[in-house]
Amino acid sequence: MNKIPFRGILISFILLFITFNLSSQETGIQLYTKNSYFWEYNGQPVLLIGGSSNDNLFQNINIVEELNQLQAVGGNYVRCTLSGRDVGDEWPFWRLSRRFILNKFNPEFWKNLDSFFKLTAERKIFVQVEIWAFHDFMEGWERNPWNPALNNVFSELNTNLKTESYGDTGTAKHDFFFSVPKLKNDSLLLDYQKMFVDHLLGISLKYNHILYCITNEIYSQYSPEWGWFWADYINQKALEEGVSVHITEMFQTPDIMDKQHYASLQHPELYSYIDISQNSRKVGQEHWEKLQIVRTATESNPRPLNNVKIYGGPRGEWTDGPAHGINRFWRNLVGGAASVRFHSSPSGIGISERAQFHIKSATMLAAEYDFFTSQPNADFNLFDERGEDEAYLATNSRGDAIVYFPDGGQVVIDFTDFEGDYELKWLNVEGKNWYKISNVEGGQILELKSPHAGGWIALLKRK
Repeated sequence: MNKIPFRGILISFILLFITFNLSSQETGIQLYTKNSYFWEYNGQPVLLIGGSSNDNLFQNINIVEELNQLQAVGGNYVRCTLSGRDVGDEWPFWRLSRRFILNKFNPEFWKNLDSFFKLTAERKIFVQVEIWAFHDFMEGWERNPWNPALNNVFSELNTNLKTESYGDTGTAKHDFFFSVPKLKNDSLLLDYQKMFVDHLLGISLKYNHILYCITNEIYSQYSPEWGWFWADYINQKALEEGVSVHITEMFQTPDIMDKQHYASLQHPELYSYIDISQNSRKVGQEHWEKLQIVRTATESNPRPLNNVKIYGGPRGEWTDGPAHGINRFWRNLVGGAASVRFHSSPSGIGISERAQFHIKSATMLAAEYDFFTSQPNADFNLFDERGEDEAYLATNSRGDAIVYFPDGGQVVIDFTDFEGDYELKWLNVEGKNWYKISNVEGGQILELKSPHAGGWIALLKRK
């Protein structure tokens, strides 16, 4: 009888152990098993914090420099629309003379995208991909490869697509977004849309740090059946490859309690996370209150609440300016959001020097405070004295607390249920530095006054 040498058994055991550990660790980005309001990556909880200069960053020449810049300040989150409408951008299809060949892909576009995924994976920077760049169809239809006048496949006779502009973005109904079987069932168009998505997935499913969003800002006149179809389609394709993916839809309506948003709120089987970026159209305390309403609405089935774009930049009108964008960034963090990213300029502050200060400050706070067991004080009942939009509070399972002051202030907090000795220190969110450390006793009513005007975080950390 042949005996297996002890050394052989030992080597086999070691190989089995390594294989098991690799398979258990390389799970990619998933809902955090201990608190599914947040994300985890390879088994470890992760808070997504970022900013970038462009929404289709893979088309940028200086992409490496920008990713290194984001990484240097602790950022780990960018947006990626598959857009080609800006000057200098590549389109995804091969072009012959004046017409696009829709069954032949432009190697430059897809090579750049694959390189982008690789560069971000190496830096552990998470990517939220928006597959259908809605405004490429509304504001750039006369240049879009899908326009029947510009490609070798479609005409107004064999699809529902029109060659002329569809008109006002807010009211028009573009036929591209009605192709799915439960709407207009435009089978020829749908076949090519599937080809496009399949080509994307052939690249993206190799990576485990990517989140998927169906459409950028689809308007309320469109049926939710569009997004539901593509979410199911992508989920099935991923399952065929033996991987799991996370998908959402981004709706345009600023009020995230509008019925349009219920298409994702009520369908966790399709949309495993919720993008609430449009809530950053709200100003002041209303911004916080709407975030808390959504958080409460998902308590029975918690999912990450992502902010892939936080408005507030040089384009002052509807974005309200940089100061409001910064306040939204911090309210989201304290309020229990899973991700925050400054929208690109001019609608946000992107990856500007000011944005970098706040990204760095946020990562400094995350190193000191456990966000993954944090609970926002949604209705302000821990405050004894507080003015409108003056301060926001959260506590975690360790008994620590954070208080955010958008522009200085003085509040009174009921800290009677928080026993023990605490260290109080202040984070200047604009200056990325800790300031004024002191000792505080728990179990009492506390008065907190920010050191100066401007944005501050008070961290009360139990010793």
